[in-house]
Amino acid sequence: MEKKTKIWLLVAIAICALTTCINVVEARWISVVLAIVAIIGLIELLLRNDKRGFYLTCICYVFSFIYSVISSIGSSQMIIYIVMSFVGSVFVPGITAMFLVKDKILRR
Repeated sequence: MEKKTKIWLLVAIAICALTTCINVVEARWISVVLAIVAIIGLIELLLRNDKRGFYLTCICYVFSFIYSVISSIGSSQMIIYIVMSFVGSVFVPGITAMFLVKDKILRR
């Protein structure tokens, strides 16, 4: 794994950790659990070079997006919440996938 990929994974872990803190403050416990599992997946990817960590992270982001959509139903800002959740759910896995394909850890 290249140094650039490792740096990105550290940034992604930091992003997930900050998201977890926000979810704790707002008492969104399902999101907290999903974020912690996503962090575990990123750490597994970083330390073991194991692509299963990436898949685990992607699964967590999919469930996080679904949970955000369900929990925002009926809110006056539902569209904003869904768009923000979609961006967040695509950002980390998408950039991570680009690095992993470049490092030939994932195939195209």
